[in-house]
Amino acid sequence: MYLPTDGKIERWFGDELKLFRKNLDGTPQGGYVDGNAHVKAIKLRGNQSSGIVVPIDRIYEIWGNQGWQDGDKVTQINGKEFCSKYIPRTKRSPNLTPKSSYKGRKAEGIIYPEFSMHTDTEQLAYNLDKFHPGDQISITLKLHGTSQRSMRTYAELPRGFFRKLFKMKPKVKPAYVLGTRRCVVTENHEGFYGNDQFRIPHHKALEPYIKDAQEVYYEVVGYYGEGSEQTIMPSCDNKKINDKNFIKEFGPRTVFSYGCQPGESKMFVYRITSQNGEKEWTPNEIKSWCDERGFNYVPIVDTFEFTTTEDLLDRINKYFEDLRDPIGKTHIKEGVVVRIVNRRTFTAYKSKDYEFKVLEGLVKDSESMPDMEEMEEIRGEQL
Repeated sequence: MYLPTDGKIERWFGDELKLFRKNLDGTPQGGYVDGNAHVKAIKLRGNQSSGIVVPIDRIYEIWGNQGWQDGDKVTQINGKEFCSKYIPRTKRSPNLTPKSSYKGRKAEGIIYPEFSMHTDTEQLAYNLDKFHPGDQISITLKLHGTSQRSMRTYAELPRGFFRKLFKMKPKVKPAYVLGTRRCVVTENHEGFYGNDQFRIPHHKALEPYIKDAQEVYYEVVGYYGEGSEQTIMPSCDNKKINDKNFIKEFGPRTVFSYGCQPGESKMFVYRITSQNGEKEWTPNEIKSWCDERGFNYVPIVDTFEFTTTEDLLDRINKYFEDLRDPIGKTHIKEGVVVRIVNRRTFTAYKSKDYEFKVLEGLVKDSESMPDMEEMEEIRGEQL
């Protein structure tokens, strides 16, 4: 069984399998997982390690035969959760009272029935069986920012006393609405940092060009405020990597600025739908739409017809030979998104490079709070 990076293991599970570096009393246990239970990308005797492998026989010996099949995605043993996505929940901001949405469609009593969320993209490594010879593939650069979406749709207003009493349909009105990946953003929306004003200019820039029932999804990168440390995604001390060559190439600190100056941010469109999600636009259609209107879109790395898994992975590995991100050239690439274009619904998988996984692990263990995207995971559970 493979336990991937960016995961969290429960203490009872790790203790039984000796996965932690130390026991709760401080004595050595023999594993490689720190006390926060975060599975990170690390180097072992100079070799890259991207997760933990546990023998299935050992699990069955301790907890009994679970009946798992090759390729199963599991999070429980005998009905008890043993792993989950790692989010540093103890590092919360005092300003995180959720005021925004339910499933990304409701805000302050107003419902936007057609305003669809963009859920987290699954890992490529677990979905290689989803590709078939002849599939049309588009690989794009993955950006380390925060997701937004804008749509021209309609709003259902809160029903008053008489409408509820007589079971009348709610009133509707046209609406141009802004959202993050999971939440609806309103004027009173406090957001991750207590202020979501940096999102508004991008939303307004799109407004003249979005038609009815059309939704545009985009990534916003750079800074959320005027301060040099107010990057949308946290920065990292490169010295903690203990790699002189990495520091020589990328400097003492990684700042995910994408060439922006403090107070500046940029948007990059990565998905468009129309007809209330019935039509999924192709990468070429997205590119043409953005070019005609002067908007950025996520860089296209490669387009080709799928033949074999080996060919797909070779193309990705070749792209990662140069780690410097092409936008601003200020830091390493996060990874890529591999989309199967010929599917009726949006089908895409992400793959992050090893060096980014190392940085990401350091950030989560050292910064005062998780990043924007992961904070929404917490807020979504609260709502």
